[in-house]
Amino acid sequence: LLMNGNLLQSRITNRNGNNASARIAMITQDDEDAIRSVYLAVLTRLPSQQELLHFLKKFKDHPDNQRSHLIEDLFWTLTNSTEFSWSH
Repeated sequence: LLMNGNLLQSRITNRNGNNASARIAMITQDDEDAIRSVYLAVLTRLPSQQELLHFLKKFKDHPDNQRSHLIEDLFWTLTNSTEFSWSH
C-alpha cells in the first residue's frame, strides 16, 4: 500500500502547495534545510551527517527546477523506510 499504492503518492505529490512536501519546497532556504525538514516531518529526527551528505549529493546532481520532485521522492523514501515502518 505504501510502496506502490496511490494513497501515499496522493499525499506527497505537490498539489497547489497543500501538503508538507510542497510547503517545505517553498519555505526552505536551501537543500540542506529541506532535507532536515523532511526528516523532522517523517521520522521526527534530524538526519545523521552521513544521511545528510548522501541526500545533498542527490540534490546537487539535479537541476533546481526538479527540487520539489526531489523533496517528494525523499518523503516517499523515508516513509517506506524500515525505521518509519517500525517506529511509527
